[in-house]
Amino acid sequence: MTLKASGKLRVKACVPGHFFCCGNDWMRVEEQREKLITTSRQWSARS
Repeated sequence: MTLKASGKLRVKACVPGHFFCCGNDWMRVEEQREKLITTSRQWSARS
């Protein structure tokens, strides 16, 4: 894994011997806090 830029990560995998490698760039997606939906689950102890 290599951090390429702020919010961009390069993930690379190789077969042993490095004769075949592939990779993907992952980018951070930032949403406005007002649009995020969060939930909270409360578990009660039952006897």
